[in-house]
Amino acid sequence: MRCVALLAIALVAGCGGRGVDHERDGDRAWADDRAGDALVAWRQAPQAPRLLAKRAEAALVTGQLVLAAQLWVELAAAAPERTGEAASGLARTASVAERQNDGLALRQAILALREIAPAWPVGRLALGLRLDEDLAAADVAALVPVVLATSPGPNGSAALLSRLADAERLLGRCDIAVPVFELVARRSDAAMAAETVVRLASCELALGLEAMARDDAAAAREWLERAAGRGPDSAPGRRALVALGDLDLADGDPFAAMLTWQSVVATSVAPDSITALAQARLRSVPMPPEVTESVERP
Repeated sequence: MRCVALLAIALVAGCGGRGVDHERDGDRAWADDRAGDALVAWRQAPQAPRLLAKRAEAALVTGQLVLAAQLWVELAAAAPERTGEAASGLARTASVAERQNDGLALRQAILALREIAPAWPVGRLALGLRLDEDLAAADVAALVPVVLATSPGPNGSAALLSRLADAERLLGRCDIAVPVFELVARRSDAAMAAETVVRLASCELALGLEAMARDDAAAAREWLERAAGRGPDSAPGRRALVALGDLDLADGDPFAAMLTWQSVVATSVAPDSITALAQARLRSVPMPPEVTESVERP
């Protein structure tokens, strides 16, 4: 009976010390140049910053670069005082990814560096970055400045700046996107500039509507006039005119409002939802006698 009790105690003790054993097993495997075995053992050990660092190093050595990048970020989050070590590990991971032409790992490592150490110099590593078309807007916004810093030349920079502006617009940061769109329009050929101006007007419209929502009429009018001026026949330009009519009406000038809405209805484009919006506005406001001959109700 006593033997059974001692055996049970030994088993419990063995289970309780298993985490320490895994770390020791990993250390022995690492010393024997068996990095893969070390990683397997360390991943079974209890969570701790020192284990995260060991796992990240082993993942890097074994070529599991995306995992290595993830583990370096986890190290920085778990132990902020080791952020420098994590950033150095990410830089080494990016360097290996660049040499191996591993675009995904390179992108992940540089994104992680931007996250935990924005001032860390990336330099030539950015030359290998591939900004795939399906890349998330937040990633584009983070990576394009890194790529631009490598000076790809005026032709490449216009295309990159266009992607950056579009990403900022999709992220709801039109205040950042507008000056970038303006720069793209100045640097592009006629066809690209025309497309850029429409997206620029869309951002200015968004900023104008946001200003209206917070009752900042002066800022709203400024943004909306800019959007309408880009092209009164474009969708954002026409929508901006509808909003400008709303501002005129709020300012107590129904005559100006109706003329503005009528200009939207009278454009040569096919009727659409913006046309319907302007027509609804015209029907909703009583026609002053002095305007009867100036504005034709739809």
